[in-house]
Amino acid sequence: MPKLIHIFLTPIFIKLGIKAKLKIIMSILQISYKRSIIFFLILCSLTCLQPADANSAAEVFQRIHSDYSYFYSSDNLLPLALSFSGAALFANSSWDQNVQNWYQRKCRTSFTDKVSSGFKFFGEGYYLVPFSLLTASMSYIPTKSATISTIAEWGENSSRAYLVGAPFLLLTQRATGASRPSEDDGNSQWDFFADENGVSGHAFIGAVPFLTMAELHGSDKRIYWSSLILSTLPGLSRINDNKHYFSQAFLGWFVAKQAVGSVSACEEQNFAIYPILRGKDFGFIGRYEW
Repeated sequence: MPKLIHIFLTPIFIKLGIKAKLKIIMSILQISYKRSIIFFLILCSLTCLQPADANSAAEVFQRIHSDYSYFYSSDNLLPLALSFSGAALFANSSWDQNVQNWYQRKCRTSFTDKVSSGFKFFGEGYYLVPFSLLTASMSYIPTKSATISTIAEWGENSSRAYLVGAPFLLLTQRATGASRPSEDDGNSQWDFFADENGVSGHAFIGAVPFLTMAELHGSDKRIYWSSLILSTLPGLSRINDNKHYFSQAFLGWFVAKQAVGSVSACEEQNFAIYPILRGKDFGFIGRYEW
């Protein structure tokens, strides 16, 4: 089949002009470049992020289970419900459009465009999610380096936050059904399952790394507040680029905050029980930290 495709397409490619050929070649190189980076990161992650034994695997699944249990608990769902209620007031009134118009006319400059292009990268899930998994795998490196341990903890907590928050994000993106401000018929009003832009994915993806950093360094106020402020910039970049309304960017950031908070809350638990499997033997083991 590849040979037949090659025989069929080669004469067509030869007949194309130089500009057309260059466009095709550049497109192929660009796609290959992006895919190669993503493939490399995922390959490294899947290769390195292997539990040392069945006990380690059970511990990983227990942590993920705890993350989900806390995220969908009443203590966590109530703030989410309040945030969506507040966002609904903006989205289903003229407030979102007024904020968007004010920012585009009064605040957007060439400088904000440059800053926005930089922080937009942090919202690219194709890169940030595999990178988080890759850094999490550093926990299996046999070393006593505190720096590597901190990086590995950041990667693990970020990965868990993506895992626990992404399903909720994808559902609410479509359930709210709002459109982008840049679309021809785009408006912020919720129209259930009519569109998929009611919650900003870039704001969610981009906020998680900085919010995780803030949680890990809560005792250092400078790092904590700097990370907290930086976590808002990927969402703000979407407002600057006219890709999301204020309510959509805020919801993406808030879902990230609650997801990171769920992971942090589970890490603070003193007692946990894990299933263990060794050969044909099965049982449970408890862990208590003080």
